[in-house]
Amino acid sequence: MKPNLFEFGTSELTHDAILAWCLEWGNHQDETLYNLSKEFIELLTDQSIVVKEVEIVQQRHHIDVLAIVNNEFLIVIEDKLDTGAREGQLDRYKEAVEKEYPSKKKFYAYVTVGDEASYDYITDKNYKVIERRNLLALIEKYKDENHILADYYDYLSKIEKDFISYKKNQDLNSWSWRAWQGFFKGKLYPRFKNKGPGWSYVSNERGGFQAFYWGFEEGEYEDDILYTSYLQIEAIPGNIENSIIAFKVEVEDEAYRSQIRNHLWEKLENMIGDDSIIKRPKRFGKGRTMTYGEIKDFKTKAELYDAIREAETNHRKLGIHFKDFYFDFDVEPPVLGEDMILINVKVPDNEIGNSIILITCGKEDEDKLKEFIKREKGMIFVFEDELSMEHFRRLFLGSKFYLDEGFNLADLQYIGQSKENNIKYLKYILGIESFIDKEKVLSFLNESKLIEVLKQMETYNVENIWVLKDQEDNIDIEGFYII
Repeated sequence: MKPNLFEFGTSELTHDAILAWCLEWGNHQDETLYNLSKEFIELLTDQSIVVKEVEIVQQRHHIDVLAIVNNEFLIVIEDKLDTGAREGQLDRYKEAVEKEYPSKKKFYAYVTVGDEASYDYITDKNYKVIERRNLLALIEKYKDENHILADYYDYLSKIEKDFISYKKNQDLNSWSWRAWQGFFKGKLYPRFKNKGPGWSYVSNERGGFQAFYWGFEEGEYEDDILYTSYLQIEAIPGNIENSIIAFKVEVEDEAYRSQIRNHLWEKLENMIGDDSIIKRPKRFGKGRTMTYGEIKDFKTKAELYDAIREAETNHRKLGIHFKDFYFDFDVEPPVLGEDMILINVKVPDNEIGNSIILITCGKEDEDKLKEFIKREKGMIFVFEDELSMEHFRRLFLGSKFYLDEGFNLADLQYIGQSKENNIKYLKYILGIESFIDKEKVLSFLNESKLIEVLKQMETYNVENIWVLKDQEDNIDIEGFYII
C-alpha cells in the first residue's frame, strides 16, 4: 500500500492546512479545483456564492481557519479531529470576529473528522456541523484530480470504514475504538433522542475504556437522600474479556454511599436467579460513582444485544421506569394501518407511494421487482407466497399497540428493505429445521413452540433473536424474527 500523507500528518494543524488549501483554490478560477473551493464554501455557508477572491487567515484569535470571501463574507472554521470544543471556546471566537469584522456577513462552522455523541451544544451556538461524511461527499468527485485530495479521501474513508465495521463484524474482540463509537452512535444513541445518554473515553490506571452511559434516573434512599442510577457499557477494545455492562449509582452524600450501593445490589440480587448473567462486582467501590452490578462474558454482537436487554429489563424492575426504554433498535417505527398495501403476484408498473408495501411475485419477475423497489420510497417486504404475506400482515397490525407504546417489534426496517440486487424473500415457517444455516429469516409460531425454538437457538450461531414481549416481559405475542 502506498504511503498516505495524512498517516504522517496526524495533528489538527495538518487538518487545518488541508481545509485552508481547499478553500484557497477559489483564487484560481481557471483550475478544476476552483469548483471544489466553491462547493466547500457553499457547504460551509448554505449560500450559493460566485467566488471571486478568498483570503485565508490561520490562528488569528486562536481560530483554526478564517476565510474572507469576496471581501464580504467571513467564514469561521473550528476544526476538530477526535476532541470536542472546550467550554466557552466557540463564544470567544464569535466575540473576537464580531469586534474585528463588524461589517462582514458571518458564518460559523464546526468541522470534525472524529465523532461525538451529540452536536447539540455546537448547533446551540449557531455553528453548522460538518462531519466526516460531508467531507467525503465533497471531495469524492475531485479525488482523482490531485494526489493530495486522493490521500485525504483515502484517509477519511479508512476512518469511516473502521467506524461502521461493527455492522458486519460479530467478534467484539476485534472491534476498535472507532467501531465501538460507531455502535454507540449508530445503534444505541438514536434510541433515546434527548433523554440524556452519551459516550466518551474514560481514563484509568488500567488503560481506560470507551463508555456509553444511559438511563439516568433519580431515586431517594430513606425518603431524603438523593442518588442517580444508570447503566454504562465499559468497552476495552481488544480486551472484551474485561469489558462490562455496569449498573452504576452516583451519590453526592459521602456518608450514605456504601449504604445506597448495598441497598441497590440487594434489590437487584433478590430479583435475579443464581444463573443470571448479572453478577456482583468482585470489589465494591466507595467513591461518588460506584458499580453495584455487572454483566461480563459477551463476546459477540448477539450476546451484547442480549446483555443490554437483560440490563435494561432489570434496571427497570428496580423501580426505575423508562417510558421508551426497551430493547428496540428501531428508532422510528413505521406508520401502520391504512398506509399498508398488499400486492399479490403482479408487480405494478406505476409508483404506489405507500409507506409499507407487502408484495409477492415469481422469480421470473425479479428484474421488474428490482426496478419497483428502486422506485418506491416506502418499506417493501417481499414474500414467497400469499400465506406468508397474510401471516405477516396479521401480526404486524395486531401489534400496533406495542409499537405505539414504544415496545419492540423487531428491526423491521432492517429486514424489510430489500436492496436492488439482493432481494430477500420472507417465508412463513413452522420449525427450527427451516431456518438452520439461513442468514435472515422471519418466523411466526405459537407460544409453546416459540419457547422450544428459543431454547434450541442457543446451540446455533445466529446473529440475533428478536422476541415480541408485552409490558411485563411475558412472551405472549405470536412471532419472532431472526436476523
